[in-house]
Amino acid sequence: MRRSNNAGRIRWSTDTAKAKAKIQLPYFLGDFMEKKHVHQCLKCWHIWEIGKYLRKDGTERKRCPRCNSNQTVFTELNPTRIVVREDLLMLTEGQYPYKYCPKTSAEELFGHQGDIVNENGVRIFVSRGWADRNYGHYVYLIVDKKLWMTTDKDENESIMEAVKECPNNARVFIAGLGLGLVLLHLAKSRKAREVLVVEIEPRVIKYVEPRVRKWLSKHYPDFNWKVICGNALEEVSKHGKFDWIFFDIWSGRNPRKGEPSEDEVISKALPYLTPRGKLTLWTRVVRKIEERRFREALLKLNFLGEKSV
Repeated sequence: MRRSNNAGRIRWSTDTAKAKAKIQLPYFLGDFMEKKHVHQCLKCWHIWEIGKYLRKDGTERKRCPRCNSNQTVFTELNPTRIVVREDLLMLTEGQYPYKYCPKTSAEELFGHQGDIVNENGVRIFVSRGWADRNYGHYVYLIVDKKLWMTTDKDENESIMEAVKECPNNARVFIAGLGLGLVLLHLAKSRKAREVLVVEIEPRVIKYVEPRVRKWLSKHYPDFNWKVICGNALEEVSKHGKFDWIFFDIWSGRNPRKGEPSEDEVISKALPYLTPRGKLTLWTRVVRKIEERRFREALLKLNFLGEKSV
């Protein structure tokens, strides 16, 4: 188990869609332990304490005491707070943090301890980039060495903001499966009666869909959804009309070269909305959040300026 021995532990629960079955999620509380640095081998990943293996002259041994490799580093132990969120449990099939949990900075940066899938050009793994260590680890999806998606704090916020636009009792079209984050938040919202997901990359479906389905089937059994492989811009016209259409097919806050423009998506999708239907573009949600944060920062600066006068 990769957590500090003295970390506090409680259980919290959430209700499922209609069955109201309780999901028991362990969550480790308490402040970080005092920062502790150790030596670690990048070949066999053995960890040993500073001062444990010394040369005759009293200096630190540079080679690994287990495999004798000179590929060793000085690294921080338990650099990231263990926060068990439902997206982590869903994508690790309930095994985080007992598995897929890097326990040093070296493992987060260079190791494969967090790998859930690493084959056929697809890598899904648990780690932490430059995000706040208090948020904890999150999941990355990389396809052909390109970052497709994460479940970091900003991504979760943007998906939750998007789901707010979904009407109740909605027939839903989702463009882009990704890591299934929008499906999780939709299931929790209980807003959708039927969901169609279109994903263009068959490998993403192969490795992500079974994990998402296993979790949602167990904890949200009334959530009705399916995934098909195809181009969402073409498929949106083939399945009737929808109460909510959500496009999440871009790699950044603005469409990049080779990606469909927002206007193209709007022109393709709008005719297939019901009279009460709504169309949501992930890029616009992200920009909306950024604008709100900017306004909040300005208000805070103005408030601080007034106080100092």
